[in-house]
Amino acid sequence: MLNGKLIAYAFRQFKIHERNYLTHDLEFAAVVFALKI
Repeated sequence: MLNGKLIAYAFRQFKIHERNYLTHDLEFAAVVFALKI
C-alpha cells in the first residue's frame, strides 16, 4: 500500500500438486509469483 491506497492486486490458485506443499514452500512460491508479476 502506498499512502493507504492499493497499488497492485494479484490472484492465483494453487495447482493440484502445489496443494501438498509444506507451508514454507507455499510462502516461497507466493514470493516467486509476486516477483514475476
